[in-house]
Amino acid sequence: MPRKRTPKVDLDARWKRIAERLPRQFLQFFLPALHADSDPSKDIRSAGNELQKIFPQASKEGRRYPDLLLDVPLLDGEEAFVIAHVEVEGSGEDDMPERMFDYLSPLWNKFPRRIVALVIYTGKYVPEKFGVFNYERYGTEITYKFNTYLVRAQKEEELLKSKNPFALVILACLYSIQHAGKKKLRYLLECKKKLAELCFERNYSLEELNELLTFVLWVIHLPEEEASEFDKTVHELIYQDMDTRPLMYENRRNADIMLKLNYGKTSGEIDAMIHQAQAEAKAAERAKDKAVAEAKAEAKAEAKAEAKAEMEALTRNYIWQLYLHEETPEAIARLTQKSVHFVKKVIREMKKANENGKADN
Repeated sequence: MPRKRTPKVDLDARWKRIAERLPRQFLQFFLPALHADSDPSKDIRSAGNELQKIFPQASKEGRRYPDLLLDVPLLDGEEAFVIAHVEVEGSGEDDMPERMFDYLSPLWNKFPRRIVALVIYTGKYVPEKFGVFNYERYGTEITYKFNTYLVRAQKEEELLKSKNPFALVILACLYSIQHAGKKKLRYLLECKKKLAELCFERNYSLEELNELLTFVLWVIHLPEEEASEFDKTVHELIYQDMDTRPLMYENRRNADIMLKLNYGKTSGEIDAMIHQAQAEAKAAERAKDKAVAEAKAEAKAEAKAEAKAEMEALTRNYIWQLYLHEETPEAIARLTQKSVHFVKKVIREMKKANENGKADN
């Protein structure tokens, strides 16, 4: 039976998300000189909405514009605007330098003398002139140089020395291009496990941990069998140290969605499994004191029924919380792996229960 393929991931969106969520770390890793001149007392903000205004026709005409625009406050009171483009999957199009030049003109008109450009090449192939655009015709000459970062040129040992979260981001991309192919699946699985362990071992903030795990989980594709083995590793990492549990509880909704998308279970379902195991263990202990097999079976059945009821209650509450956060019944059905009919039924019942509660008060 052929293995199921992992759906293709929008890596542009993954890079954009982690750079916008961790902009200062992004700047420190890829543009350290600019980071040194930035004002640490002010936030670096994403100015992605400006890109849509500056390039209004791009999406309509099927053309691309930069993946990222960051507004960086500087110590001298000025601002720098970082345009960053991530060339993913090693397409290494030869027109990349020309495209960067095309991006420059409208951005320069909007933010004169404040543009800093960066291209991150994540694949094996890059254009011959990957960091410069040249034009010359009858005495008219233009040379436009911009910052570049080549994943393929990085060394694993150097990346492991860095404590910046983006070192692991680059390491994930490096493993992907170095060990691609069916024959290297087991090695790629071990690389992915290693990255997950590093995410937990290093003293990252909850936000950094959340974003790193999400990126690593998506950027390294594994077939179903290897992905299942990786999930077990991550579950063990999550629960082996109680200090990691706040990831699930400080931002419950986002963590639940992340867990559901990547592990196939929400924190509520994982907790329900733990409660069920604990209930069954208690039932087994009680059964030891009972003289007959019938009493043991009855105790186990009772524990299982309690665990099942608790899991159902957790599932219903999880559906209700997603509904309160304005998720559609269809989206909730996908996340919980329940039918749309069941989700709508739960929402109606929870609404009625809440209304009755308010009436009683």
